[in-house]
Amino acid sequence: MKEFSEYVNDIKITKCEDGGFILRNLRNNAFFSISENQIQYEDPFGNIILYHPMIPPYEVSGLRGRDNLPGLKNERIITSLPPEEILEIANRSFYADGQFHIIDFLTFTIREQDEL
Repeated sequence: MKEFSEYVNDIKITKCEDGGFILRNLRNNAFFSISENQIQYEDPFGNIILYHPMIPPYEVSGLRGRDNLPGLKNERIITSLPPEEILEIANRSFYADGQFHIIDFLTFTIREQDEL
């Protein structure tokens, strides 16, 4: 799969060949991925929020260790929410304090630094 990446204001923006996007905030390690049928958001604290049409919304808290869910580190929380809720959460918590909000997750608009 071909990908194209660029860096803007410490945000790595990757456009995937399948039309999806991956955003990684290099200041606080927040991660956002969206493709045709799924969304994944990892907040700066390591919590993971997913949306996939085959997974009903649910909330699981207090996961401890790799025995509970392969690939997750200790103390992480994983949640499945509707897309609108994930986008609202990402819009509020993807950026580090004082960091310019280059992407509006609610409208998927990329803003220029001088658009204040």
